[in-house]
Amino acid sequence: MTDFFKKHRKKTIFVTFLFLLFFGGWWTVKYNLPKTVEVVVRLFLGPTFKSSDIIFEKNKVIVKDFVLADGDEVIIDTPQVDILYSEESLKKLRIEEIIINGGIANITRRKNGDINIVAAFTGSSEEETETTQEKKSEKEKPYEPGISIPIDRITGKNVTTVFRDLGYRLPIEQTAFDTNGYLTFSKTEGIALHFVGNNKEEIYDFAFSTAKEPYSMTIKLSNINVKTELAQYGYDGKEVSYEGGLLNMDLTIASSGMSGWIAFDGVDVKYIDLDDTIKEAKGRVEFKPEGIFLNAKALVFDKPEEFFLSFKDGELNIDFDLANIKKKNLEKLSYLKGVDLPFEELNVDRVKFNLNMKEELKVNIDTFIKRVEIENLNLIDTKVNFLYDKDGIHLPKIYTVLNQLNEKKEIALSEEINGALNFWEGKGDLSLNIKNINNKNYIPNFDGKLEFQILEI
Repeated sequence: MTDFFKKHRKKTIFVTFLFLLFFGGWWTVKYNLPKTVEVVVRLFLGPTFKSSDIIFEKNKVIVKDFVLADGDEVIIDTPQVDILYSEESLKKLRIEEIIINGGIANITRRKNGDINIVAAFTGSSEEETETTQEKKSEKEKPYEPGISIPIDRITGKNVTTVFRDLGYRLPIEQTAFDTNGYLTFSKTEGIALHFVGNNKEEIYDFAFSTAKEPYSMTIKLSNINVKTELAQYGYDGKEVSYEGGLLNMDLTIASSGMSGWIAFDGVDVKYIDLDDTIKEAKGRVEFKPEGIFLNAKALVFDKPEEFFLSFKDGELNIDFDLANIKKKNLEKLSYLKGVDLPFEELNVDRVKFNLNMKEELKVNIDTFIKRVEIENLNLIDTKVNFLYDKDGIHLPKIYTVLNQLNEKKEIALSEEINGALNFWEGKGDLSLNIKNINNKNYIPNFDGKLEFQILEI
């Protein structure tokens, strides 16, 4: 009996449903039909089906105060549902259309990828197989999109839709009004869902299909106000947060991968390790088979700069180049907090920044300073490479030419300096090579390494 029900589950549900609705007129009088339907549908289908009244008309059944829930999760709550059928559809044991008139639809993409309203009729994807062997056999079979749900179409008219996506670090939730759309079930094409709604100037377009592959969800957004949760479709990481601006998107999340694009304009960006706001960012994110790529322009320290982000093979890279950066700006990087940068009037001609995240965080900053003037001294063509990783703070390359000036501001002594520094948890080492380059050997050349430790007093 159990095997028979598993094999013919959908047909059993439908026949029971038809019996109650179309051949149960006397039952309506003798018993409470809405309550009976609720109990039986929950027994066979799983989700809760509630109503206050069921009215029979020719080729139509009207269900008042319809609620469809899965456990504590209310999926549909509408004042009226119309169930349409014909003699032909009854012969095929199918319902032609279920029309949802107004009310609220809560459409949720669950953590396992299921769309709740689809799973309400088909069952959770976690329930598709019961043993490892069955899962293996399922994978070996060629994909067939057909589904045996005995309903041709579910139509929503002027529905308020609350869309939630629980597949990201922060739950995403957006509300659309005046939503119109449909959900269809086909023995040959599988499941297709599509609805369009709005919230004033914001336009939401959501689609789901199993026609070509087991899972394909497409989200199109127009003129949407940006917030950090929604921006996770571009990059899901706690290092970056967003505020303000507008977002447009055409993104497909499918069994085969992600594809599409996200465009944004006028967005303020906060990076966790920068004590300043990157303002008025404008750019585009491309989702390709080989990875995710972002190109953007924004105001950094109130000057226009370009940004590049890539996420490929599990590796994140954020790159940008800056020019003419003051000391006060460099000190806004958390990696440099506690580092006493010299020269109050320091101006860095070029900064090349790279953040790399794969198995661990690495930050690489290359700086170039053309000239630094100090009383009776100057530094020429200074290059410093800064590296932050799990082993601490490193300066793998320190290069400069130190010139001592006489009273006439002429070079009296010129020393070329090469060095490297490593520092972590109060301990470090400094390698230094000092060589005279103007044949004034007042100070002997030096090449050595110093190990040191900073003790707390």
